[in-house]
Amino acid sequence: MVLEGKSEAGLDVKVTFKGKPALFNFCDNDKSEVKRPWSTLTENYKLNFTANTAGIYFRDDPSIVENLNTYTLWITDLDMDKGDYFQFQFMTSADNIADGTYTVATTFADNTILPGWLGYGGDICGSWFADMNTAQEGVATVVAPVTEGTFTVSTEGDLRKIVFNLKDDNGKTITGEFKGLLVDGDEMQAPQKSKIAKKPRLSVKK
Repeated sequence: MVLEGKSEAGLDVKVTFKGKPALFNFCDNDKSEVKRPWSTLTENYKLNFTANTAGIYFRDDPSIVENLNTYTLWITDLDMDKGDYFQFQFMTSADNIADGTYTVATTFADNTILPGWLGYGGDICGSWFADMNTAQEGVATVVAPVTEGTFTVSTEGDLRKIVFNLKDDNGKTITGEFKGLLVDGDEMQAPQKSKIAKKPRLSVKK
C-alpha cells in the first residue's frame, strides 16, 4: 500500500506498507443477530386495506446510485393503527412515482425496490409489510420483510392503482391491490404531518 500526499507546509509525504495488515471486524453481530426468516406470516396473505388508506411518499435526491432518485412510500391507514401497512424504498430515474412495474432486487437499477433488512439497532430498513390489526401496545407483531416480487403502478382517473405480487423471506406470498391517492409527504401541511409523524413500530421474532 502506498499513500502519497502533502503536508500543510507543502512538503511531499509518501508512506509505503508491505505485509499482512491486522484487520478485524469489531462490529460483528452475527452471533446476536436475529436469524432469518424474520417474517412472522404463517401462510400466504391477501391484502386488506382500510377505506382510510393512502399512499404517502417522500423523495430523496440520488443518494444510492447516481441519477436515480430514492423514494420511500408508505401505504397505510392514515391513523396508522389498523389495517395493512407497507413501507417501500425504491430507486427510479423518474421525478415522480411513474406508472410501470417496480421489481425487488439488489441490482440498484432503475425501478428497483430495495428488499427488507434489519439495521444494527434492530430497526427496519428497506421494504416491509405489517398487519396493524395485530398491534400490541403500538407494536405490530405480524410483519414480513419483502424479498421478492413486483408492484405495478397505473393511473385510473384521479386515482392511482398499485397491484402487489410479492414474497417474504419465508416464501409466503403477499398479494392484492391498493387504489387511492398518492400524496407527496413533503408537501403535507403541518397538522397532517403530525398524524403521519413516523412509521409504526414492528416486532421481529427472536
